[in-house]
Amino acid sequence: RRRPSDAFTYAYLAKCAIATNQMQEARTIADRALALGPRDAATWDVLGFVFARVNEVARARDAFQAAVKHAPERPEYWLNLGAALA
Repeated sequence: RRRPSDAFTYAYLAKCAIATNQMQEARTIADRALALGPRDAATWDVLGFVFARVNEVARARDAFQAAVKHAPERPEYWLNLGAALA
């Protein structure tokens, strides 16, 4: 069961902010998620999307690499990393 203090909860909220094009809010929320769960792959993946959306390509790549590092079994993280490297 998830709690509001879970990194996953904040990562999901950051995705909602991305979907509504609120990049600064998404970054703030994703940073909070990262503070709660620095090894949470979903959080790193969301951060990658935030950085990609604001054209911070190197930071997006680094975030996607961290997502892959923490959950190499998740193919969507590899896909996002590949897109960032293209």
